[in-house]
Amino acid sequence: MSIITTQTITQTVTLGPGTYPNYASPLTITSTGVVEVNSTIAGVAGILGPVGPAGTVTNLGTVASIGSQGIGVYLLSGGFVTNGASGATAALITGSETGIDISGSAGTIANFGTIASTATAPIGTGVYLGAGGSVSNGATNATGAVIAASKFGVYIQNNAGTVVNFGSITSSADTGVWLNTGTIVNGPSGATHALISGAFDGVFIAVGNGNVANYGTVVSGNGKDGVCLYAGGSVSNGQSGAAAALISGYAWGVEIQHSAGTVINFATVESTGTAGTTSGVLLSAGGTVTDAGTIRGASGTAIGFGGTSASRLILDPGYHLGGKAFGSTSAGATNTLELGSAAGTGTLSGLGSSFVHFGAVGVDAGAGWVLASTNAIGAGQTLSVAGQLADLGTLTNAGVITGGGKLVVDPASLINTGSIGMAVTLATGSYLDNKPSGAIAVAGVAVLGSGRGTVVNQGGIASAAGVAVQLQAGGSVTNKSAGSITGGGGGV
Repeated sequence: MSIITTQTITQTVTLGPGTYPNYASPLTITSTGVVEVNSTIAGVAGILGPVGPAGTVTNLGTVASIGSQGIGVYLLSGGFVTNGASGATAALITGSETGIDISGSAGTIANFGTIASTATAPIGTGVYLGAGGSVSNGATNATGAVIAASKFGVYIQNNAGTVVNFGSITSSADTGVWLNTGTIVNGPSGATHALISGAFDGVFIAVGNGNVANYGTVVSGNGKDGVCLYAGGSVSNGQSGAAAALISGYAWGVEIQHSAGTVINFATVESTGTAGTTSGVLLSAGGTVTDAGTIRGASGTAIGFGGTSASRLILDPGYHLGGKAFGSTSAGATNTLELGSAAGTGTLSGLGSSFVHFGAVGVDAGAGWVLASTNAIGAGQTLSVAGQLADLGTLTNAGVITGGGKLVVDPASLINTGSIGMAVTLATGSYLDNKPSGAIAVAGVAVLGSGRGTVVNQGGIASAAGVAVQLQAGGSVTNKSAGSITGGGGGV
């Protein structure tokens, strides 16, 4: 173990045996220690860990390589770098090209101060791990930690990487955090001000399923994505009761390509660009989006699905979409809109207009949902109700409505040209128009009036064992010439 205390060293410090400026690993630079190298030779390091044993460096002072393409700390065989400590955030590691470069074997970095590259684009990396490893930036009580560069804030290649950020990781010209594969957690333990930003992508994970959990802010400039998972994976944004998290991108807030993806949102995901096919969330190979927060797209598309596999959009009460949601149109794709169960009642509008290409719509058991304004179930579409669904506007059905839950028209209009295989309950002032092609057929009461309702029938209303139409509080039934109302317990 060796220590650099009050002196300023202007030559590369090499970890290992030998005379000055060689120092044994582990090496500690105290708060008054300085290593500052200014060389015209490209790639000269402030501290060098040569090929051999992994190196360990703890810096509480300053390490800098300010010459040509300089590297602050360069460990060729893996190792560990700690910059600063909780309560000692003035520590600085900087390079004119790379702040820290750990290659050969996995690296581990814990930063409480500042790690930076002073280069301008198209080069400059704050932290580079060439064989995978982990980076923690800050801590619960050290949220001022900074990793900054022009090209990559953190760049982890070849093997899996893990990044946990409490402070800020920024790129002024490219990507905040770039991983080959692995996991990123931004803003754990309530650190909601944690920031990852890039002028192009905030986060990019290239190979294998990536995983991103955001509780702070992930943002791109006028480049591309807040979060891009190039080979599938999962993104969670915020958590129940904590809606301050933000993922924002110009083209896409979250984009997951090539393999199925999962997005769970409790806060805000957005795209800010209006040109082209931008959207808040894009799953180009299908997958699942669960929204209990806000997903919006400035172009008018909130969510888009693609690919030939199954896609599912789950809405929880309290969700908000700023724009339309589109299912995949690829051959073989299936698209499901699921209205989820949670505390409170959800409100949905725009079935058939704001939710496009969803062949199946379901209301979960135990869920309560309201259809407001104008909604439509199209031909070839199925609405399955396992919970309770109340129509408060105008619902037009040309497809299939079925399920073991409860369908209430309260007070509103239901216009049916398709098939309904569950009881329809009419509240006071409600109107049912069963067109010539419409069929309502159940085992018990097919149409139940809990208040004064109106029934106009030109198709078929049938009950296998009960009364077909039963208006308990009065109302009117008009059965036109082509209509049929039959029941094992009576027609009306």
